[in-house]
Amino acid sequence: MVTVTQVQFSVRADPRNVGAVRTRVGDLALAAGLPPTDVGAVRLCVTEAMANAIIHGYGGTGGTIDVAIEDADHELVVVVRDFGKGMATRDEPRRQNGFGLQIIERLTARCSIDSSPDDGTEVRMSFASRRDTA
Repeated sequence: MVTVTQVQFSVRADPRNVGAVRTRVGDLALAAGLPPTDVGAVRLCVTEAMANAIIHGYGGTGGTIDVAIEDADHELVVVVRDFGKGMATRDEPRRQNGFGLQIIERLTARCSIDSSPDDGTEVRMSFASRRDTA
């Protein structure tokens, strides 16, 4: 049996909203059955993705960030999406990923980043669930 739960919401790209999103996503991760020891990683990754969207996506000038959480068979997927300036294209020089993306890549089971100039960036983070399957 596969259990799927989805929650989606949008927030203003404001540093004052990071804590509330971090708490809400952490609470949803606990409710989805992630072990409390893993919820800290989820919260930290969401914090980093939100900070990147606010600082790099919008340059601190505001905008909207969409957050989606999906609890699917043995995995919790969290998506943070902004509609800002996007990351450098392949043709443009790109500096190495900052510490935030390195943290996300290290703490997730899988991570993907989809970004287009002037269309924003989507960070998709997957966390393995250790729930019993019986």
